[in-house]
Amino acid sequence: MELVWNGKTNEVCNVVLPFQVIEQVDEPRAEKPEDYGDAVGPVLYGQPRPPTQGAGPTNSSGAAAGNLGTGLEDKRLTTNLSKTQIDRLGDRLKGGPHTEDDLRLLDDYRRSFSEAYETVVQGMSQQGLLPTGRPAKSTGSIVEKLRRESIRLSQMQDIAGCRVVVTGVVEQERVIASLTAVFHEASVMDRREKPSYGYRAVHIIANIFGKPVEIQVRTALQHGWAEVSEKASDVVDATIKYGGGPEFLRSRLSGSSEAVADYEKLERVQEELEKAVAELQKHHVSEQDVKKMQKRLVRSRRDMERLRKLNIDGLNDLLSWLDGIQGEKQ
Repeated sequence: MELVWNGKTNEVCNVVLPFQVIEQVDEPRAEKPEDYGDAVGPVLYGQPRPPTQGAGPTNSSGAAAGNLGTGLEDKRLTTNLSKTQIDRLGDRLKGGPHTEDDLRLLDDYRRSFSEAYETVVQGMSQQGLLPTGRPAKSTGSIVEKLRRESIRLSQMQDIAGCRVVVTGVVEQERVIASLTAVFHEASVMDRREKPSYGYRAVHIIANIFGKPVEIQVRTALQHGWAEVSEKASDVVDATIKYGGGPEFLRSRLSGSSEAVADYEKLERVQEELEKAVAELQKHHVSEQDVKKMQKRLVRSRRDMERLRKLNIDGLNDLLSWLDGIQGEKQ
């Protein structure tokens, strides 16, 4: 199979994203404090390390079996608030008058997620994954979300959260399978088929000690799009991530998101072709025919790399435009 489009050439390019190198990265992008706080470790691109000894099934509390839960059960941080009291606190913060005591209570509540968060990070590290994250969303971000969305405080699933970025959609599927095996009580929110205003990723909600911890699993292109969207939110309009902002910019971001999705669908097809060709010799196909298919696969890989570059170029164009606007404002 060979992909063809207008302007196609036989030149192979080395591709570098403006936000990070795809194949390897030394440091994670510095997130805003209200987004992901201090990084736990570098963003992972490419193949995760092999799982370390002890990684495997989970126990009844959702922590990985073996050494993962040792000692943590006795240190669980909890608040003395009932679900009703938590939601009443959220209602006061959302619209009604609230006091400094309410803010202190919210701070205690958000900090009660720290043990669950550390357990998730430990479980991921045992799978060879190095996430970036934050043990607790800031009080300001929690209040903003309560006021922006129809959600109760007790239902908020991303007070604690972390993220891992992998090379492509095939590796994304492998990581999702690995994490849902470790955190077997987790729920999965797949935003690739039903994106949120162009945002595509997979969110895994692990339930640890009764506390939800959100794990974002993104491909490099999904992460690149999210970074551009975040930049647009900072520079142009804070509502752009939620369907607001100028129509032309929403259209550009939507088109770029769809282009990334189309590429990643082809990536799945490419993976199936690779497997099929690898199986040919087992079915008494002639060596000559196998070599022909292998050559076609090489051309197909090059075509996929060029398509990936087209996606990156589109993100680069948007990023350059946003940088220009930011420069004018300074």
